[in-house]
Amino acid sequence: MSRTFNRNVVDFEKARADKRLTDAVLNSDGGGGTYDGMERRVTHLETSLEFIKRDVGELRVDVSGLKVDLARLDERVKNLPGKGFIVSASITIIGLITAMIVLSDQIKTALGLAAS
Repeated sequence: MSRTFNRNVVDFEKARADKRLTDAVLNSDGGGGTYDGMERRVTHLETSLEFIKRDVGELRVDVSGLKVDLARLDERVKNLPGKGFIVSASITIIGLITAMIVLSDQIKTALGLAAS
């Protein structure tokens, strides 16, 4: 039961510290606001934002290049033989080889290569 009670207790010190932070006002110019080093941190964020903008610009160029490559690849794949062509060509070749083996004696006779 003491655990349940402890969860319901308000930490007044933490609440006062949070209120002080929310009530604090930053000076608009001249520095010396409520947080030391604010100008340095904002400058760092602005610099980071510039790098992010540059990287996003480079990514846009890369993506547009990828679109061209993808279109080229798509066109090449369209020109590849389909499954139906490959199956029918394979069956035709197997049929011709089988016919040549089965009819080899008749072919030799027709060409005059038969052994006498």
